[in-house]
This record gives sequence, C-alpha cells and structure tokens, in this order.
Amino acid sequence: MEINVHDILLLKSMEQIQYVTPAPQWLFEEAQAKNLCVVRRMKTMDDIIPIGFRGNNRSKRYASFTTRQNIEKIIKPVDVLASEPPASHAKTISVLKYILRQQQWGIGGSVGFTMATSILTCHKASDVDVILYKKSLQELDALQSVYEEIKELGEEIDVQVEIDRVGSVSLEEYLMNDEFLIKSATGPQLQCKQK
Repeated sequence: MEINVHDILLLKSMEQIQYVTPAPQWLFEEAQAKNLCVVRRMKTMDDIIPIGFRGNNRSKRYASFTTRQNIEKIIKPVDVLASEPPASHAKTISVLKYILRQQQWGIGGSVGFTMATSILTCHKASDVDVILYKKSLQELDALQSVYEEIKELGEEIDVQVEIDRVGSVSLEEYLMNDEFLIKSATGPQLQCKQK
C-alpha cells in the first residue's frame, strides 16, 4: 500500500502513535482528530509514517508518527473528488473539475479533509488546495493556460504540483519567477529555471 504526503489516514488505534511532545487534550476530544490524520512531508525509515492531526481551528495542529501497520484506510486527494463538496465551495470545485479535466489532480487542505471525512473543517473563506501530479518539472511549463484559467475564477485557490521523486512546487511561483522553492522530504530547496 503506497502512502504519500497529503493522504488522509484512518488509524486503527490512537494508542499506536509515537508522541514526540506531550499530546494536547483536544487530540482525544475533537471529531476531526479522532483516528484521522494527514501524511506529512518528511523523510522516514522503514514503516514509520509522519502524520499530522488537525483540531477545529488553524491553531490546533499536532505532528507525530505512526506505523504502517496502524493504518486502516488511506484516502488520497484524487479519491476526494468523488465526494460531495461543502456548499461553500461546490461551485468552485465544479469549475475546477472542468478546467483540470485532462490533469491528474485532487484536493487537499481543509476542503479536502471535509470532503473525505464529512466533518466540517472548512469555512466560506477557506482556500481550495489543489494538488496536481506530474512526473517531471518540465511538465509545469505546459500548465500556463491552466494557471490563467484558475486565476480568472477570482477565488482563493492554491495549486501545488507534486513531482515524482522530487517534491512539491507552487505552480504560481514556478510560472511567475526565475527561482522557485521545492518542498522535498529532506527540506526546502531553492532552484533556478534552466534557460
């Protein structure tokens, strides 16, 4: 079973969590944290998975680890597209499905979490976190028209591109600048476009 950053995990047990720092009380009380977490970007070894829990607001975030054996279910950002979007974002997601119809993509962040779990963790002003999947950096150059269509919507939409064996790049940052940041499993790396 392949596990990647942004995947939402349903855990078998909260007892098989490796707590790096003392766990906050909300971790055991709030619905969105109960056995539900998101895979973080971090280099690990063997069957250890870096995860993060979310509470009912942005100030409630908790990073920890679990084992592959503790995972009951994996919900990938692409799987989320089959779920009902929250009413606050339904129109935006409908238009995105049309714009991105030829892309491999999914939804992350609070909107994706809401769609995946049916637990309302987003609000009307929440960004829509779009995750595109590509095999190489060079493929991003062909996304200029897609980027422009998304910008024309006038909505808060953040497009991150996950590139195989490289990391994540902001589509806007890549297209608009000569330098761009790659978020990799070993940390951020500033890279220049090749002329």
